[in-house]
Amino acid sequence: MDCHWNITSNAVLELVFLRFNSEKCCDYVRVYNGGSLSSPAIGSFSGSSLPAPITSSSNNLYVRFASDGSVTSQGFRARYRGVERGKIDIQQVGDHCEYVSFSSSFSSGTPVRVFASINHGNRSSTVHDTAFVWVEDVTTSRFKACLVQGGQGAGGNTTIDWFAFQGSQSGVYQGEASFTLFTTGTKCSRVAFPQAFSSVPKVHVTVKHATPNQKQDAMSVWIANVSTSTQFEVCLRESRTFDGPHSNIAVNWLAYEDYPSSWEAKESSEVTFSNNEVPAAENNYALCKNVSFTNPFYAPPVVLTTVINGGSNNANIACPLKDPLSSWLEEVTNSYFRVCIKDDAGYDGQRGTIIVDYLVIGDYNECNDFSYDCPVNATCVNSDGSYSCRCPVGYRLDGKKNCTGL
Repeated sequence: MDCHWNITSNAVLELVFLRFNSEKCCDYVRVYNGGSLSSPAIGSFSGSSLPAPITSSSNNLYVRFASDGSVTSQGFRARYRGVERGKIDIQQVGDHCEYVSFSSSFSSGTPVRVFASINHGNRSSTVHDTAFVWVEDVTTSRFKACLVQGGQGAGGNTTIDWFAFQGSQSGVYQGEASFTLFTTGTKCSRVAFPQAFSSVPKVHVTVKHATPNQKQDAMSVWIANVSTSTQFEVCLRESRTFDGPHSNIAVNWLAYEDYPSSWEAKESSEVTFSNNEVPAAENNYALCKNVSFTNPFYAPPVVLTTVINGGSNNANIACPLKDPLSSWLEEVTNSYFRVCIKDDAGYDGQRGTIIVDYLVIGDYNECNDFSYDCPVNATCVNSDGSYSCRCPVGYRLDGKKNCTGL
């Protein structure tokens, strides 16, 4: 028996073995980092030990199973996961909706989760106002992202950073919080994790509309009362008062302690705004902070943010209905981002600690962090997901990664 699978997705792939039992001497599974047998081999596996998860460096994995047929064992069972990320550049003033097609379709039968954040791009001399983003009409091949701008807006230059995945993710709980009909004000829903975390997890949320083209359902979204292991609350506040009734609205959510390697995420942490920080008029009564990346990126990465009212691990405090919050990004560059928060109901001097969870997804510039392996006299040339070595004029790179004369 000689079986071959060419696995293609819309982004990097993670292959996870669920069961493995083959004849150690004569049967094997071999995984290649690409789309054919000529691609670099990642590993060869046989016997009864379960292989560790495998992550590709591109959108292809090639799997070969060879058996001599002399002994019958259980064989193996595996599943793969794919993710995709991107940025939507909006070059117009006012409200906007736009379809985004995935580079290749996800498989059918399992929901695709899409998460999004606003990035104003720092194309203005002043801090912007709150903007409201949501997704709708999410299928295996595309989704629609919508934006309603508030206050000063973005001057016609806004980016929506987004991230999409399908299926179970290693170490990640995910789901959809549904909201019953409400007419005005704030609505909250409590979400319970399927199993306990060992520490306070990072949580990200994005509003999802089941009924398309309902701009009156634009909402601020924030979370509160993230407990160490059991639950959190997610709250919605209408962007325009008495603009209801509001129905068929849900919130995509995910929670993790450590993000999966298949996400291409590089950093995940939090920004804290203490209760003694007072919004200033020169910042349009928002609070903003700069966050430097650990290493520079090849290109501005996707940054997802979620604002937490009252800090974390406050499960006994009621959801703060009178304190709706918004967070957004003023700027994302290769080396840092600037995040802002604002009290949507107005600052009354009684705000508690606010935390913004963030997740950064992108490709580090390997040529800047000295993780590359090039000859001393060669130049490192970075690319998305990899790098190459360029020898001086009159030299070429040989198989041993040496620059030799022509």
